Amino acid sequence: MKMLSLLLLSLLALTARAETITAKVTAVDDDALTFVLDDGREVKVSRGDARIGYVGRTITGKLEPGNPLPTLSEIWPVSPVDDLRELIATDGKLVTDTEALGRKAFRKVGQQIPAFALWNQDADLVTNKTYEGHPLVLSFIFTRCKMATMCPATTAKMVALQRQAAEAGLDNARFALITFDPEYDTPGIFNEYGTQRGADFATLNFLTGPKNVTDALMRQFGILTIREDGTINHTAATLLIGPDGTILYRSEGPGWTAQEFLDKLKED
Repeated sequence: MKMLSLLLLSLLALTARAETITAKVTAVDDDALTFVLDDGREVKVSRGDARIGYVGRTITGKLEPGNPLPTLSEIWPVSPVDDLRELIATDGKLVTDTEALGRKAFRKVGQQIPAFALWNQDADLVTNKTYEGHPLVLSFIFTRCKMATMCPATTAKMVALQRQAAEAGLDNARFALITFDPEYDTPGIFNEYGTQRGADFATLNFLTGPKNVTDALMRQFGILTIREDGTINHTAATLLIGPDGTILYRSEGPGWTAQEFLDKLKED
């Protein structure tokens, strides 16, 4: 009993010492999976965060004690001034407009998608303007989803569609997956998730950002979510968006196919 009490006290002490920090990354070791911060500290990071690198960029994250090195997790980029202006101009309007519209926020086929700004798997800012001039296939996932027929299947089909579109010479097409779970799905998490599944980040973005923003997007795109039993239960939809931002086609549920959207892309 005494040993158990000491163990619990040790765990509580470690938890209490965890802190949120903001720092600039000065160096990255891809093999050791470490960052050197501008205050001289060396920290362990995930493989996805090491792959992004962040050298010269300011980040925020949760620093936890470790031996021999502390671990930095839940890493997010800290916006430069220009990025911050873009976030305010798009995300701020998205959230307020969604709240004001209520049930009327849902965007139907034939309507324009809302303005948005999110981070991708490389911690780069992606907005609706990024896709101007490109047909876009858009769907929704979260990396901790365990139901094989839902998010894992959606990811696999999107990667297959991306490959088939490239083989068909549809080089202008773009693809995106938006998370239901931004509190966990950081850019680094998405970087490793997409890499492990063979995604080509040149045309497929995994998008994440503040929860109020992704929640607003879910409402605008008619996706319902509920957190229960330690997971996120959700509806599903996949959309084709035209180069001018108009919603051209919507497939409800998880049963869509890569061929279905490849055919639609060929029509566009």
